[in-house]
Amino acid sequence: MPKLCVGTGASDPADGNMNRVEIQRRDCGADDVFVRIQYCGLCHSDVHTVHGDWGWTGSHVVIPGHEAVGVVEEVGSAVTTLQVGQRVGIGCFVDSCNDCEACANGDENYCERGATQTYNTPSRTEGDPCPITQGGLSNCMTVKAKFAFPLPDSIPMEVAGPLLCAGITMFAPLKRAGMLAGGKHVAVVGFGGLGHMGVKLALAMGNRVTVLSRGDRRKAAIEALGATHLDSTNPFAVEYLEAHATFDTILDTVAASHPITPMLPLLKHSSTLFMIGGVPEPFSVGAFDLLPRRLALSGSLVGGTVDTNEMLQFCAAHGILPDVQVIPPTRVNEAVRALSTNSAEVSRYVVDMATMVPGDWETIQVPKQKADAEKQQRDVRPLSAAACPQTAPNPLPAPVFDVLVRSEEVVGP
Repeated sequence: MPKLCVGTGASDPADGNMNRVEIQRRDCGADDVFVRIQYCGLCHSDVHTVHGDWGWTGSHVVIPGHEAVGVVEEVGSAVTTLQVGQRVGIGCFVDSCNDCEACANGDENYCERGATQTYNTPSRTEGDPCPITQGGLSNCMTVKAKFAFPLPDSIPMEVAGPLLCAGITMFAPLKRAGMLAGGKHVAVVGFGGLGHMGVKLALAMGNRVTVLSRGDRRKAAIEALGATHLDSTNPFAVEYLEAHATFDTILDTVAASHPITPMLPLLKHSSTLFMIGGVPEPFSVGAFDLLPRRLALSGSLVGGTVDTNEMLQFCAAHGILPDVQVIPPTRVNEAVRALSTNSAEVSRYVVDMATMVPGDWETIQVPKQKADAEKQQRDVRPLSAAACPQTAPNPLPAPVFDVLVRSEEVVGP
């Protein structure tokens, strides 16, 4: 039978406020696990979603959260990889087609038929009481066991969630760029939730790291980690780097509109700039910004099951943990406002979902989501309009979105 679930959800993108929400989770199927959620991190993706920046118009309540951590309470009859009582994390995806080449290679995030995101995408499970997925800012979840990642014993539950978003989002491009071997020079653009994890990972791999950030507000925190701070508004520092073409790769985490081409001269020849922040506006890069030195511009979107498991083991072995502040569910709107105004003083807020109680919150009673299913599907945020033809075209401009989702490269000869 479906299981009652309590979470924090939004119903109106005009204000983006979240309240207590009651929904039904599906019963544990043969390939599923039922997880009692203890903690869930807040991500900028959650902020964009509840404010309607990515296409949600309020036709259905949405519970965000794709940094969930909890304990397995039930396992399906076909599950052999997890057991009751095991600590697990649930990241940005909860299902995929499991049939295409990407899925076969453990790159489910690039599923050719569109991966099922943890929230606000159509569920692949027939008869799911949540036909539109609902996320980890809730006290329980039923997910495919493949997408519930075992947590190493040395990683505390309260800090594990951001590893499943920011951690894997930065680990995957570093691995792809060959930074795991160390001895390289990595640039990280921006020092928010993604940037601070990128710095920790790149340093642990044995690389030199420089952070390009506007102004000096984050300088002390950057240098405390062992990285070099560079004020990107300082023309003399930038001119020096251009003259020496110093970076083996650049990880650009900035999600706001900004020029790309000024960063390309900072790369060594045959190197790659990874776009990680989902910039909503199209950008322009000339052919001769890339051709003369065989530079590559590539997207990178989170990571699949293979890379995620490897990332967790790497973080456990090197003691890499995100900087977090644990808050009760009643402070979630305060945290969303801080993230949306860039006034947060911590890299990641983590919500203690074990304390999810009614309190003074208004409860949004979510009806069975069938009558308006067609409109709901128009409001979800698909990974690819081509892969999910039943949904509306993705609100992100195609030039940006195609590079991010398909991890395509634009490369000189």
